[in-house]
Order: sequence, then structure tokens, then C-alpha cells
Amino acid sequence: MLVTLLTGCATMRESLILGASTGLIVGGIAGNQSPGNDKSENVLKGAVIGGIIGGIASYAIHGSL
Repeated sequence: MLVTLLTGCATMRESLILGASTGLIVGGIAGNQSPGNDKSENVLKGAVIGGIIGGIASYAIHGSL
């Protein structure tokens, strides 16, 4: 995780891929830890939400640089 945070991206495409993939992973892990009977549904929801948030955040951060 530390390596992901310390590496820079040169293009918008690379930034979006890195942000969305990091969001997918973190969201999936968070979804797995959330309470509920259907863990696979929670993981999927967490991954989708995390991917969207990660993509938007990386777009905003890359645009501000």
C-alpha cells in the first residue's frame, strides 16, 4: 500500500487506473468486514463504491497538480 501511495502517475489515464483499482481493493476489504448475512454482496457493493470514489478522487487530485 505504501508503494502505491508513493509512486506518481504521469498521465490522467494512469492516475484513474491507480485510483480506481486502489478503491476497488479497499472497498472490497471494507465490504467484507461489514456486518450482514451475504458477504459476497457486501464485497461487491464495497468494491463498486470504492472504485467510483477512488476514480473521482484520483481525477480531482491529478487535475489539481
